[in-house]
Amino acid sequence: MTVDISVIIIARNEEHHIRDCLDSCFQALREGRGECASQSSEVILVDSASTDRTIEIAKGYPVTIVQLPEDWPLSAGAGRQVGVRHARGELLFFVDGDTIISESWLPAAVRRLHADPSVAAISGTVLNESGGDSLLERRMRAESIRSGGAPEAVSTGLFRREAYEAVGGMHPFLKGGEDRELAHRLRNAGFRLVMLDMVMGQHRMADARELSYTTYFRSVFVWSFGDGQAFRPGRPAAPRAGAGGGPHHGGPRR
Repeated sequence: MTVDISVIIIARNEEHHIRDCLDSCFQALREGRGECASQSSEVILVDSASTDRTIEIAKGYPVTIVQLPEDWPLSAGAGRQVGVRHARGELLFFVDGDTIISESWLPAAVRRLHADPSVAAISGTVLNESGGDSLLERRMRAESIRSGGAPEAVSTGLFRREAYEAVGGMHPFLKGGEDRELAHRLRNAGFRLVMLDMVMGQHRMADARELSYTTYFRSVFVWSFGDGQAFRPGRPAAPRAGAGGGPHHGGPRR
C-alpha cells in the first residue's frame, strides 16, 4: 500500500543527533497532516554500520530500520537509494541524521510539488550550526544562508518519486557529489529543482565544541572524490532510468 510521503533518514554514528532529528521529522509530519498537505506517511532510517547507540535510540520510535553491513561500499547515495527501495511514498523526503527539520517547511514544500508537476525536487535553507566561532565556522554559517531560486542540487529535500525514478534515482556508488550528479540527470530530463525561500532546518557541523579544519577538509575530499568519480572516463555506471538503480539490501532489520 502506498503512502503520501516517505521520510528517509540516513545515519552513521549519530547517537548525539538522531533523537532530535527524529523528533523534528515526526513533528513536521504532524504539521503536514494538520494542514492536509499529507494524509499518510512513514519514516525509514537507513543506518550505515553504526557502532554507537544510533540504532538503539531509533528503536524507540515507530520507524523502519534498514541496516547496511560494514563491508558494503557505504555512502550517502547508497543509503538514500536503499531507503527508496524500502519506501512506499509518492513523495520522498531525504534527511541527514544530524539535521533538525523545521516543522513549517515540509507542508509548504508538499504544496509546491502538488502545484507544479515540472518540479522534481525542492530544498530550502539549511543553517549550519556548531559550538564554536572560528573564521571557518562563521564562513560556513554565512554560506548556508541564501534566498530562493534554483539550487545547484538537492541533498536534504523533498522529491517527487515519479521524477526521481524516471532518471534512475540516486547513484549508489559515488562516494560524494551524488546530489549534483542526480540534479544533472533531472535537468537533462526536463525537470526543475526549486529552493523555497524559507529555513528548512539546522545542520550540526560537528560533535566537538568547534569544527576542526581536519573535519572540514575530510568532507571536502569526499565531495571532490565523488565529483571525480561521476565525470571521469570509466566511472561507475549511472542507474538506468526506471531500474531503481543500485544494490538492494536483503530487508530491514529491527
